[in-house]
Amino acid sequence: MAGDRDLIGLLKGIMSNTDFEELAMMVEQKNGTSDLLLIKNKRIEFVKVKYNYETLKASTVEFYLRHGDKWPISILRIISKA
Repeated sequence: MAGDRDLIGLLKGIMSNTDFEELAMMVEQKNGTSDLLLIKNKRIEFVKVKYNYETLKASTVEFYLRHGDKWPISILRIISKA
């Protein structure tokens, strides 16, 4: 998809080659990405969306512990009052 190529180009434009390769390897090891990727002021942040009392996967917690200083993760929790 053109959108994916555009995003990769944007990421390569704001990251060093080493950081880009590290991010690519991290995504591969985690078997996916977070729900949202924010790029703000040339800084990358991830957002995980959880519904009601859904728990985080161990791989998400491990990602936060390993990479949270470099690529912060926020949890957006949606709680239904139905």
